[in-house]
Amino acid sequence: MYISSITDHDKKRKRISLDNGRLIFLLYRGECGKLRLREGEELSEEELQCIFRDILEPRAKKRALYYLKSSDKTEKEVKRKLKESLYPEEIIEKALEYLKGHKFVDDSRYVENFVDTKKGKASKREILRKLRQKGVSPEALEKAAECIADDDEYDICRRTLEKYTRGRDLRDPKERARAYRYLAGKGYSYDAISGALGSMDEMD
Repeated sequence: MYISSITDHDKKRKRISLDNGRLIFLLYRGECGKLRLREGEELSEEELQCIFRDILEPRAKKRALYYLKSSDKTEKEVKRKLKESLYPEEIIEKALEYLKGHKFVDDSRYVENFVDTKKGKASKREILRKLRQKGVSPEALEKAAECIADDDEYDICRRTLEKYTRGRDLRDPKERARAYRYLAGKGYSYDAISGALGSMDEMD
């Protein structure tokens, strides 16, 4: 492959572009010197695979493990993080294969833990929406939906409304409309919102 450009990415790393940007990755300055990479020169497939195997793949695994250190993440979140660090797709897939093989990344486990944490505190639709944003598979979403009982929605909605309305007067039509929009934005159904608002009226 043709080394079309080698530019500064930051103070320590260089951005290597092959075949006019068809493949891009980062290397430290010392690595570029050791490998004798030069703009305009050819990089053989064997040399590229050595860079992938000996430098980028171990580094991508280490980067991903560090990202997972603070909290569990979905496969999509890890993939996005590695893309932001300009790891090639081939390296990202190998890193994910390693992570999944060692159960460092497990979307089924993530969904189960997420639902356990949010259940009783957020609406079913809100929980599923957040999981969808995190990129879990449709199969995992379906399992999550089965774990959340619909008949709990009214009680959860009422508790959410009670927290929201502290210091607010729901007899004011504008405040009431704001409360309705807030709950609707949280994914509660019309029936749950109406019931929760009605219960607050009875308390006055």
